[in-house]
Amino acid sequence: MAPRRSAKRTSARTEPYSAPPSNERSQRQEIAETPLSQENIPRNKRWSKVSISGNLDTEYTRHITSDNNAYRYICLCRPPFSDDDIPSESSLDPELDPGSESDSDSLLVTASDDSGTILAQRTRPGDKGRCDGGVTCICLAATRNQGSPRDPQPKWILTKAAHAKFIQLQDHCDIRDPANFDMYTYNDHASYGVIEVIENLLLDFNEAKGNWQEQWVICEALGYFLPTRTAQDMFTVDDGDRVNALCLLLGRLFLYTLSRFQHLEFFLDGASEEIENLGLVMGLWIAVTAGFRENDCLQIYESQDSELSLGEGRVFKPAEFDSYIASYAREYDIELKGSKDLPLALETCNNNVDLPTKVSDAGPGSDPFGYRKAFRDYKAGYGKIGGDRMDVTSWSRHERRSAHFDNIDPFGPNDIQRIKEGECMSFA
Repeated sequence: MAPRRSAKRTSARTEPYSAPPSNERSQRQEIAETPLSQENIPRNKRWSKVSISGNLDTEYTRHITSDNNAYRYICLCRPPFSDDDIPSESSLDPELDPGSESDSDSLLVTASDDSGTILAQRTRPGDKGRCDGGVTCICLAATRNQGSPRDPQPKWILTKAAHAKFIQLQDHCDIRDPANFDMYTYNDHASYGVIEVIENLLLDFNEAKGNWQEQWVICEALGYFLPTRTAQDMFTVDDGDRVNALCLLLGRLFLYTLSRFQHLEFFLDGASEEIENLGLVMGLWIAVTAGFRENDCLQIYESQDSELSLGEGRVFKPAEFDSYIASYAREYDIELKGSKDLPLALETCNNNVDLPTKVSDAGPGSDPFGYRKAFRDYKAGYGKIGGDRMDVTSWSRHERRSAHFDNIDPFGPNDIQRIKEGECMSFA
C-alpha cells in the first residue's frame, strides 16, 4: 500500500488543489474559512466541545436543511476512485507517480449549494479529459430526470447531499491522520480513524430513522467511499475481528435499506424515477463486497449458518449479502451499474438465495436481515463507537505537543479560536 502523503490544506474552500513538491514536507496548515451559521443547529452529543468533526457535522446539517434541493440528483464526469474510464489513482497524484504526468487525468469532487457557495472542492491536475467542476464537463449538472437535456443519462450520479457527505468523509479521515500535522502516535492511528468515521455513518443512519432519503444518502456516500484508497486503510489495523464485524454490519445496513424500499413498494412504483441511482449504488455495493472478500473480511462467516429466517423456510446467509443485492435486482428488474469490477463480482454471486417473503413496519418483518440486532452486538462488543477520539483537533494542546515531531502544537491560539467558532478544515 502506498504511504499516505501529508495533505495540504487550502486557505479557502474555493481554491483548487495544487500538489506541493514531493520533496517538501507539509508545513503548518491553515483552517478553511468557511463561516457557518450555527444558530438553531444543536451540536450532536457524540462530538467534543471543540473539534472539526463536530463543525463538519454542523456544516452538513446546515447544508441539507437550508437547501430545498439537497436530495436532487446531480452528475459526476467520473467516479472518485480508480476505474477503467480513468487512470489508476496513483497516476492521478503527481506525488505518488511523478513520471506519469503525460498520461495523467484529473479528479475534482466538489459540493456547492444553490447560491454558489463552495462547500468543498479538491482537484488533481492532469493533461487530458480534465474535470473542471462543471465548466465544460458534466459535474454538478442536473440529471436527465431533473430537467437536464442530456441523453443518454450519465453513469455516475448521486444526490447533492450524498456528494457533500462524501466530500466530508475524506475531511473526517484527514483530521484523524496525525501524519498530516507532523505528528505520530502509533502505526494504526489513521486506519482506526477511518473505522471511527465509518462508525459515525452507522450512527447517522440510525439517527435518520424514518427518513429514507437521508438513509439513502448514507448508502450512496458509502458506496462511493468504500472503494477509495483512503477507506482501504481500515484493512491494515491490527484488530482484524473488528474490521470483519464492521464489514458484515455494513452489508446488513444496505440490505436493511433495500428491505425498507421493498416494504414501501418503491421497486414496484418505478424506483428508477424516485431513486435515480438505485441500480448504480446497488452495483457499487456488490463490488464493495468483493473488496471485503479480497481482504479476507467475510470468510470467517461464510461457513456459519444463518441465525435468521426470512419466512417460509427461507434462510439468510449474512456473508453473502452481495448475492441478496443481486437477487433484488433480478426480482425487480433493476439494471445494475458500477465500476469495472462489477461483472466479475456478479459472477461470484449465489443466484439461489431467497428474499424476505414479508416486510413490515413492526416485529421481525421490519428488519429481516437483522441489522438492528447486529448493530447492538457490535456496539456491545466494542463499547463507545464513532465520535471524535481519533480527531486530533479534539485533543488538548498537551496531547498534540506530545505527539508532534518538534514538540509543538500544530494549532495556534487563533486556529483553536476559529475552530471554536465553527470553521472547518479542507484538505486536498
